[in-house]
Parts: sequence; structure tokens; C-alpha cells
Amino acid sequence: MTPPFSQLDIAPTAARMLGVDLPASDGQPIDLVEGWGCRNAAIIIVDSLGYDLMFYLLPRMKNTARLIDDGLLLQARAVSNHTTPAIASILSGLLPEHHQIFDKEGAKSSSIPSLPEIASAAGLKSAVIMESNGAEVYEGLIEIIHGISDRIPPEEFDQKACQMTVQSLRENPRLLVSYFIGIDKSVHLGREWA
Repeated sequence: MTPPFSQLDIAPTAARMLGVDLPASDGQPIDLVEGWGCRNAAIIIVDSLGYDLMFYLLPRMKNTARLIDDGLLLQARAVSNHTTPAIASILSGLLPEHHQIFDKEGAKSSSIPSLPEIASAAGLKSAVIMESNGAEVYEGLIEIIHGISDRIPPEEFDQKACQMTVQSLRENPRLLVSYFIGIDKSVHLGREWA
């Protein structure tokens, strides 16, 4: 069964919560968040953490379980099985064939504005925490940027991402985007599940 929602719906939903307009979107705002009274949005991207894997790992993820209990968990279909175009879709609401961002160089040269850029341009403080090449895209465009080397061990990357996320939250951004690579990188390195 195909999930009713898509990664394309994330940016338009967050944009509606923040009160900003996306110039174009292939996704639709998710109406289930209407009436929550949310003024801020946090987009936490955990590379390769699918819906089924999340439920498998949930007994060991107490804070995530609490977030689910207090919030709303929706299954969304992926638009790409490659990281960069998927993140570009999550942050723009556009299909990969429309945003044309397939690698890090494409992200740097793209003229397509992403949600953090749009929010900051509208006067809303935004934070991005991700690997250094991706974070560089936001230099001079948003207020809070933390880049992390993707050459360090995945567990160290995720610990730094967590620390920088907490640090960024202390600065009260209206939009926070934080990216974690531990699961994906560990699989690519052939590591055991533990």
C-alpha cells in the first residue's frame, strides 16, 4: 500500500505553519496539522531511517517515542533513493526532475530557493545543521549554519549534529533543519546493527 503522503508534502506543510509561501511545489500541505497553533517547524532528517526500521528501533529511541506520543507520525513515500535529491525535495517540495539537484555541486549552483532560504528572506530565523558541503549552500542566506565533516565516524557525526541542534534551538529559530547520517553511513561501511 502506498502511503498517502510524500516527502514533497514536508516543505509546503512547514511553509504553511511558518506563514511563508513556496514559489512552486509538487507537494501539498498536510491538513492534519491545521489547528495545532504551531508557529515553528523542525525538520529532522535521519538518512535511511524508513518507517519500518524506525518502529524496529523505537524501543531504543525513547525521546523519539515521546515525540511521536505528543505529535503526529505520518508515513511518507520517498521521492528518490539518493540522499541529495531527496533532501532537496524535502526542503523545496519539488520533484527531483523539477529542482534538478542530484549532487552537492548541483545544490551549490541551483537557483531554486529552499524552505530555509525562503523563511529567512521573510524575516524568520532559520537554522541548518548538516554535513559541511550541504551547509555551505546556506552561507549568507540564513542565520544559523553548522557544518559537520562527513569524514568522521558516523556516530561522532550524529553526536555533533545532536549537540549543534540543541545549541541552535537555544537561539530560537522559527525553522530548524537537522540532518543525521549514522544509519546510512554505517550501512555503507558494512557495520553490524549494534
